[in-house]
Amino acid sequence: MKIVICEDELVYQVAIRQAIKHWQDASGHNDIEIFLYHSSEELLDQFEQKMEVDLLFIDIQFPGELNGIDLARKIRETHHDVTIVFCTNYSEYVYDGYTVNALRFLKKPIVENDIYFCCNYVYNRLVIRSSNSLTIFSSGKRYALRYTEIRYLEVKAHNLYISTTLRPSPFKINAQLSDIMTELPKALFVLCHRSFAINIAHIRMITRTECLLLNNESIPISRTYIAEVNRAFDRYHQGGISRDDLDDI
Repeated sequence: MKIVICEDELVYQVAIRQAIKHWQDASGHNDIEIFLYHSSEELLDQFEQKMEVDLLFIDIQFPGELNGIDLARKIRETHHDVTIVFCTNYSEYVYDGYTVNALRFLKKPIVENDIYFCCNYVYNRLVIRSSNSLTIFSSGKRYALRYTEIRYLEVKAHNLYISTTLRPSPFKINAQLSDIMTELPKALFVLCHRSFAINIAHIRMITRTECLLLNNESIPISRTYIAEVNRAFDRYHQGGISRDDLDDI
C-alpha cells in the first residue's frame, strides 16, 4: 500500500508518519510505502506524471500554493480511487471535502487512532478488491475474474453477461444474477436495477436515473435500488459516513 503525506508543517508531517509506523508495527503489514511532500504543487506534479497512491493525507492550507481542496479536485480528475484524508483545523471545508469523496477530516493535533482507522480501512479495501476472484465458465473456458476487474453484471435474454476491464466484449455465462450475487462481496457489488448489478469501485457519478462509470458507460438505476446504491457508494468512499453524518464532524 502506498501512502502519501502532504503537509508543510514538519511537526504534523512527523506525527502522521509516526502514527502510520505505529499502525504498521501493530498490524504486522510489511508492504507499506510512505512518501512525504511539503508542497501541494510538487505533489500535483507527481500525480500528473502518473504517480499511483492508495491513501493520501493532505493539509488544507499551503501558503502561496494550491490549497488542499483544490489539489484534491485536480487529483480526482485522473485518480478516482485514491483515498483522501484531510488533516486540518479548518472545519469550514468539510462540505468541500465531501465533493471530492474525502474519507475523513482529521483535526490537529493528530490522534493516532484516527490514523489507524484510515490505514485499516484502505488496506482492507485493497485486499477485497485485489486478492479475491469470481470463477466463471464461458464459451467452453474457465476464467478467474478479480473483483476489481468486474464493472457490472447484466441479465439479457435469459443469459448473464459480465462486463470487465479485460476485453471489450462481456463474458456470457449460464447463471442467475441472484446466484452470482451471493458469491460477490456486498461491500463492492450492489443491485441497481432488476437486470443490473454494479461494482461500486467503477462508479464515477450517480444521478437519479443512472450510474456513470469510469469508462463513461452509463448503467440504469431504478427507484427501487437508488437509496442502496448511494449508501454503498458512501460506505466505499467514506468509510461508512453518509452526508448527514458530516454535520457531526
